Amino acid sequence: MTAELGYTYRPIGRSLRSVYSGATVHRIERLSGDLQSEVAKFRVNLENQTGDGLDFTYQNEKERLLQPFEISSGVIITPGNYSFDQFIIGVSSGWQRRTVVNFSVGAGSFYDGDRNTVSGDLTLRPSPHFRTFIGYNYNDVSLPQGDFKLRLARIGLDFVFSSKLSWANLIQYDNDTETAGINSMIHWRPEAGRDLFVVLNHSLEDPNRDDHFHSAFADFSIKFNYTFRF
Repeated sequence: MTAELGYTYRPIGRSLRSVYSGATVHRIERLSGDLQSEVAKFRVNLENQTGDGLDFTYQNEKERLLQPFEISSGVIITPGNYSFDQFIIGVSSGWQRRTVVNFSVGAGSFYDGDRNTVSGDLTLRPSPHFRTFIGYNYNDVSLPQGDFKLRLARIGLDFVFSSKLSWANLIQYDNDTETAGINSMIHWRPEAGRDLFVVLNHSLEDPNRDDHFHSAFADFSIKFNYTFRF
């Protein structure tokens, strides 16, 4: 079940372009009718005339675990009902800029412990034909069962050669599973209704956590879509 309610106020002749406030609720139940998980979020966003924004978010999560859950290596959440909150403040710059920055910090409870988060990404668009971005997410979690830190780093390189041909690349690293993934996709659209995709996926793992990565999975695929019009 999902519910959403929001309102956007647009001042006239002010430095602010819009003020948005809204709430969303997502609830998932088991077939028996018992709660599996629920997320309730209340958000306030301020945006100026150049698209720069300031965001305030309060989020409450509820979850019912029927079995022990290993959330990180050696850290096991016991079965039970959990409810925890988080407050997040974020800033962002308008997407029309050549340099786009998004940054947020959050703090709150997490299961029967605490969690602090930092998230940010930097996007550079020196020309209409090239874009690159760097993203980083950090979670510092403290639980009675143990403490752990999660880091997710992403690097992207996108090339737009023309309105018909583009090449997107993404490299991602996760310290919890010690995996690095590479995704590369070429998209060619000679005309509307005809699309060719050439995709390469490659996953690397460091199971011994000795900074020596080994190939774990590789996949190469070609997909062509053709729309018949009559």
